[in-house]
Amino acid sequence: MSIKKLFDAKKAGKLASVATSTGKKLGDNIESIDQIQEAVEKNSTFVPKLDYSKPENFVKYGSAYRYYYDTFTYIKDYYPYDGSSKEKL
Repeated sequence: MSIKKLFDAKKAGKLASVATSTGKKLGDNIESIDQIQEAVEKNSTFVPKLDYSKPENFVKYGSAYRYYYDTFTYIKDYYPYDGSSKEKL
């Protein structure tokens, strides 16, 4: 592909329309402002890379049994609270 074809005015118009239609599609999937805030918070939160294959790699205090028991209890009782994508994020 030549430089002239790369910067052709006709193709630039097509790219702009694709970006606009993509933005409209993204807007259709948003339920609320809270969902956007949760997504921003998720992206800005640091998650350390830990090996969860063995409990001795991540259990520092207490027992591994309580880690697993409390985790499964939380998931069973509270996830997702209202079923919105904000809660799932």
